[in-house]
Amino acid sequence: MNWSSATPIETPYRLAHGDAVADIAVTPGENGAYAVRAGDRTITAAVLERQAHEATFLIDGARKRVLFNLPAEENAGARLQLSVGGRDFDLTNLNAIVASALETAGAGAVAAPMHGALLEVFVAPGQKVAAGDRLAVLEAMKMQHELTAAVDGEIAAVHFEPGAQVPADAIVMEIAPAEPSSA
Repeated sequence: MNWSSATPIETPYRLAHGDAVADIAVTPGENGAYAVRAGDRTITAAVLERQAHEATFLIDGARKRVLFNLPAEENAGARLQLSVGGRDFDLTNLNAIVASALETAGAGAVAAPMHGALLEVFVAPGQKVAAGDRLAVLEAMKMQHELTAAVDGEIAAVHFEPGAQVPADAIVMEIAPAEPSSA
């Protein structure tokens, strides 16, 4: 999924390990390498080999063997268990859980259907919208895609500014659905 209308797209992850939470950003680079940024620190990582539950990475020039498991559960893609250098990690991708919960609940999450540049945003938090209203325009490969409201409600949050590169499936904005009127 490394394509966009302008530059390589940085994909954000919010990972939890126990009580610790880290914001990680991954950007594809050249020759299958990735820049992985956490705060002020950036490392370069490339997958050299991958099997069912084991992979070899080149991380900042050093080879690392990693054992991994992706538990099959309700929030697929939300958990990753790793063993690296004798240390074990049970990571939860909090972004995947939020996206899954919003999707399951049908709570008015507006997700990017593809990687692209957010050209315009027509709404702001607190603004009332109706199903079908035009909310934003996303550009990918010189084509424009309109993001529209799927439900009546109020804009609860807008997560990206115009000009931002947006990863596929990222939640661009959230709509708090209107309460059904009782007749």
